Amino acid sequence: TDRWDRSVFKSREGDHPKLLIFLPPNITNVIEIDLYRKKDTPNFQIIATIPVDSNEYTDTTVTIITGGHQSNETLAKYYAKYKYVEESKTLISSPSDTITYNRVEGNGISKKGEMREVYSYNLRQNYPNPFNPSTTISYSLKEDGIVELKVYDILGREVKTLVNERETKGSHTVSFNAAELASGVYFYKLKVNDYVAVKKMLLIK
Repeated sequence: TDRWDRSVFKSREGDHPKLLIFLPPNITNVIEIDLYRKKDTPNFQIIATIPVDSNEYTDTTVTIITGGHQSNETLAKYYAKYKYVEESKTLISSPSDTITYNRVEGNGISKKGEMREVYSYNLRQNYPNPFNPSTTISYSLKEDGIVELKVYDILGREVKTLVNERETKGSHTVSFNAAELASGVYFYKLKVNDYVAVKKMLLIK
């Protein structure tokens, strides 16, 4: 692609939206791609962090409607933001073009007339990354549960417990200050119910 406003394209995988995501022509040193979605919510929310060597994402949590009208029809909109390195700093771009799926299944209406949020288990990439000395880790929970979020060094030794308590389903964010740690590669691990995920981060001082 040679236009910034046409870097995300619309496809489908079975009954699910499939986004084709290409690097913008005016940004170099891209390290990650954040994909955002708005469906049944007032604002866009990040749903995935995609490596630069993967240019597609299938949103299996959203179902495309075909055939006759359904009472819970809604829209699903997507855009991408690009994390890139410039002069040793990690920056994030403005949003790409917005892709819209006009007919997807909504979450439905509760008895009080409010939209019901649907969450999945997801551990997101910390931001910024690399970082010095603080970074933010975000995750979402499909169900309530005892959450363990811990940081380990390259040798697998535990260096910090960020969360060790019961939390409710939904989106959560925690800050990690590594001022007392040495530069290097660290891992953070999320455990809740039957879900376990690990991601890597880089501390540069």
